[in-house]
Amino acid sequence: MSQPLSPWSQALFSMLIAFSSFSCEMDDQAYEPLPWQGIEVDPNAIVGGTETNYESWQAAVGLWYDQGGNAGNVCTATLIDPAVVITAAHCVDLPGQGIDAINYPSKIDIVGGSSILPENRLVYSKASSIVTHPSWRGELVWGATDLAMIKLASPITSLTPYGVRNPEDIVEVGETGKIVGYGMAATNQIGTAGYHRVGDTSVLSLNAGLVELGDPAGTCQGDSGGPFFSKRAGVWVLTGVTSFGMTTTCLANRDSWDVNVIKYWSWIDSTLNAMVGHGLTPVAGEGEGDGEGGTDSEDDPPPPFGVNSENPVDCRCHVVVLPRALSVLEVLIGLWLSSGET
Repeated sequence: MSQPLSPWSQALFSMLIAFSSFSCEMDDQAYEPLPWQGIEVDPNAIVGGTETNYESWQAAVGLWYDQGGNAGNVCTATLIDPAVVITAAHCVDLPGQGIDAINYPSKIDIVGGSSILPENRLVYSKASSIVTHPSWRGELVWGATDLAMIKLASPITSLTPYGVRNPEDIVEVGETGKIVGYGMAATNQIGTAGYHRVGDTSVLSLNAGLVELGDPAGTCQGDSGGPFFSKRAGVWVLTGVTSFGMTTTCLANRDSWDVNVIKYWSWIDSTLNAMVGHGLTPVAGEGEGDGEGGTDSEDDPPPPFGVNSENPVDCRCHVVVLPRALSVLEVLIGLWLSSGET
């Protein structure tokens, strides 16, 4: 007759089950190696960036979606007001993968630190309420704008929010900037997720409300929702929000797609006003904008490179990480201990 598991073992198994059940719904490729195989952190990330030790870019914060048993989903966000962050919609509303922070906002912690694993992170606030862009459909398909704004239960007064790039400005191919996130350092390297990293990047192409980034750094799973910052008239401002890649492979030189916030400035402004009673504060800007930069089109733009509603792209999704890597020896010891308990 089998004996009941100890609380220690139950917690262990719940974490492993939470990990093994996760995948981006856009691809059935399993992420390997497994978490207990002990992956060392590669400091050369985002993909082609460096760790910040949380000494800079601190208002690029982490999102931790509680999965129970100290396991959670990692995304990134940007503080644009002491009481509001902006992120990717799929980080908070992806029902097909059990992500429902719209109805359960308290599952979201706004966190910071050089690492946002449970034993190291700073917890700034719980989420109070969440609003996704009206076109978001609960899945990452073409025509669904991958943006969400989160009102915090407690304002963060210790950090300086970033401004959102002016709607009169325009993004141009060849621009350079910074990407920041808590994502993986390389494809499938789950053990590298959860560390605050920054990388230099450049605008490679534009398509409707999207910006393709890369060279020398790109994004990976866990960087979803994080910022692409541009320097305008000497001021770092938010230009993009990390959304997806065309494949599950994380590349440094191309294929990091962000939502262009200039195109959705009016929605961001009105949503912020509804949340906290004031809109966006104008920030320094450059460029000869045509006055249409902030237009939020009601029509679905043409998809890039064959992406369509029947062919979803790969999210720079939240990866489930554990408090720390478990060794095979720890797993065996835990099972041995539980086998002798009644």
